Amino acid sequence: MDGRLRGARCNSSCGLALPVTREELDAIYRQYGVLVLGRCRRWLGPGPEAEDALQEIFMRAQRYGRSFKGGSRLAWLYTIADRHCLDRLDLARRRPLAQDGEPDATAGSETPAHDQRILVAGVLRATREEIRKTAILYFVDEMSQEEVAERTGVTRRTVQNRLEKFRKDARRALSRDRRSFE
Repeated sequence: MDGRLRGARCNSSCGLALPVTREELDAIYRQYGVLVLGRCRRWLGPGPEAEDALQEIFMRAQRYGRSFKGGSRLAWLYTIADRHCLDRLDLARRRPLAQDGEPDATAGSETPAHDQRILVAGVLRATREEIRKTAILYFVDEMSQEEVAERTGVTRRTVQNRLEKFRKDARRALSRDRRSFE
């Protein structure tokens, strides 16, 4: 990562709204790129997939910059990263199967950690937005329940309830997933 965004050659002629200039985007990338890359690596693992995701996230940030409503730009970028990485994991989960029912070897070599990420992504996708956001802040960002409550504007008790709901949903989904392999 050299501190500059690769690609991103879109200008007003490509038909997309560009709420930030190229210079502004480069400054945002220099300031937050390493942090967003770390977020991508937490979801996707080390390697080129996380680096590709980083580039795509900043392209989205440029394209949809008008959706930034103030507050923490890093939190906004993390939201884009979370959604993007969950989308990628969902695609990996639905990758084609070979004739023997096993994942297609040409789809890439996956590790147990990658498979776990795919399962977690599936659970997160199946939960309501407020539960998903709470779970990500608590489990991915490693915030305390008090910090999550402050960030989301709810009580600590609501955070506890949401986390319990997430755990219950996760147990149910993982149990269902285990049965599908038997």
